Amino acid sequence: MEKKHKENKKQKFSDDKLKQLALQVKHKLGGKEINPSILEKETGIGRMTWSRRMTETIAKLNRPLIRSIELNANEDIYLPNIEDCIEQYWEEKNVLKNELLIFEITLYELYEELQQFKEENRLLKKYEAENENLKKELNNTRIYAKHFEDLYTKMVVSSNFTQLRSKLGIGKLLDFKSDISKNTDLLNFITHFPKTEDLILEQTNNSETKSKEQNLNVITNKFNAIFEQKD
Repeated sequence: MEKKHKENKKQKFSDDKLKQLALQVKHKLGGKEINPSILEKETGIGRMTWSRRMTETIAKLNRPLIRSIELNANEDIYLPNIEDCIEQYWEEKNVLKNELLIFEITLYELYEELQQFKEENRLLKKYEAENENLKKELNNTRIYAKHFEDLYTKMVVSSNFTQLRSKLGIGKLLDFKSDISKNTDLLNFITHFPKTEDLILEQTNNSETKSKEQNLNVITNKFNAIFEQKD
């Protein structure tokens, strides 16, 4: 870097060459503001040279092109006025190219942000919909639980009245004379209400037993009839 500085100090640069170098630095820094110190660091040409000969050019490169349409008072992006940009830099194609490149980069960054916001918005709507569905399911579950709790309590209490037992077709579910702690617990569903599968299995076994007895009786009667005929 020191060798580069010494070589540049010995060289004489035209104004056009200095403008080109300043533009290259501006482009290298992605459109950030430049000054004589930055230009000296990047090119090796003394800042006094830049201050003395390129003050107007530096100010011109740093001056943003204001658009004709304002967005809001708190803008944090740079969107140039394309028409003014072309008119101002028409004779300086490299400067114009640099300004348009900055504009292109800005648009790309905005596009990336837009895609990110769209994805976040999509996920937000998805989670909101799922949350609403879960709320509805939870509410329905609470309603069902309350319904069955009330129904269970009603049946347990009704089972202690003969008239109601006959009407509801249920037996006496509570026996306060035996195992009081067990039968006075209204949450004892398993004891008072056996599983449906167990009831079906019991009915099936009873049906099979009855069918076997009937078949055995038929066979026995046939044998008895045969022996009676022989006698």
